[in-house]
Amino acid sequence: MENFRKYLISLVLLFVPVVDSMALQDTISDDLYIAGIQEIEAGNFERAAELWIAHTEQLDQPDFSLAYDLIKLVTEHRLTRFYEKSSDLYFWGLQSDLIDGRAQERLRNELFYIDSMIGYREKRQLEDKIDDRDTEIFDFLEQFWQEKSMTPADTYNERLPQVNVFIVELERGDATDFDGRFDIQNVAHGTYTFRISSIGFTTIERRITVDAQNQVFNFAMREDVRALDDIVVTAFGLGREERSLG
Repeated sequence: MENFRKYLISLVLLFVPVVDSMALQDTISDDLYIAGIQEIEAGNFERAAELWIAHTEQLDQPDFSLAYDLIKLVTEHRLTRFYEKSSDLYFWGLQSDLIDGRAQERLRNELFYIDSMIGYREKRQLEDKIDDRDTEIFDFLEQFWQEKSMTPADTYNERLPQVNVFIVELERGDATDFDGRFDIQNVAHGTYTFRISSIGFTTIERRITVDAQNQVFNFAMREDVRALDDIVVTAFGLGREERSLG
């Protein structure tokens, strides 16, 4: 019995340091992600990208959420020296064999972005895969973006420039976020002139009546010099639009 106790004690002593080491590594890796968020809040976007890239190098398995956040950061702030790396890491993230709650949220954002480039039936099938946490959606995205020759500077993945939505009569407005959403608060019912502008695109103005049934608006923008795809700005998002608007 005495020998058996010694054996148990020796096992504990052998395994405890290993567990502590793994936990420490995870903590350091998570700290890099948190530090990146703090750098973003401080306006240090390039430093945040560096930290998140370092974070990926410490992971044993691909992390789609991290890869998505990285390419979102790089494209939103035009961090050109990170374009190639963030693109590579995006495809690395698509090799993940796990879809958790964070990944589901980001996959829904990604699906929203490519909505105008896929059919309705295909979209519904992909939505079901996200709900079911089916990793086949990663295979779809990998093939989709490979066919589009994806880089953060690519036409299909430029995530679109910031668009300014301004109500002339109120002298108030808002700029679209990364997903093209805008939100102008406390607008009384009435008819207003909306001015929509962005660098590189033709400024448009439209008279719109705001009331209880009419609070979400879509605007189609066209590039100023090259008449390529339309761009749709909406209270729910902004994305490339190839079909005509009704």
